[in-house]
Amino acid sequence: MGETTANLLVAIVGALGTVAAALAVFLARRGLEYLESKTQFLKDEADLRKAESIRDRVEKAVIAAVSATQQTLVDRLRQSSADGKLTGEEAAEAFRRALEGAGMVLEAEGVQIGQDALGLLVEAAVHKLKENKALGRASAA
Repeated sequence: MGETTANLLVAIVGALGTVAAALAVFLARRGLEYLESKTQFLKDEADLRKAESIRDRVEKAVIAAVSATQQTLVDRLRQSSADGKLTGEEAAEAFRRALEGAGMVLEAEGVQIGQDALGLLVEAAVHKLKENKALGRASAA
């Protein structure tokens, strides 16, 4: 083998070694990026599950508080009313009590939520309970 051929082979092997090293670094970096994205995805998934769990607890607590208020205060006020309807003042009082009840239940659960957001949740729970009652009456008929 001639000196030129030997030099050429050494140069080729050296170049291949450099390319192989660069490829190894590239693949390692891509692997780490992939693992990072998978780790972030799992973290996001865990955060989402935690948020859904909290949302479910809040929804159940608010519906329970609104239902309890409706069962006691609203029913009592309607029975004492001549036409069976609540006045604006009575409805406001029922809403305030439902809001307080939901707040106490959530506080006991260790869930803090803003007063405005809680008010919206109470309104949604009232609406949901009314729909369920209407559906119950419709299916009974």
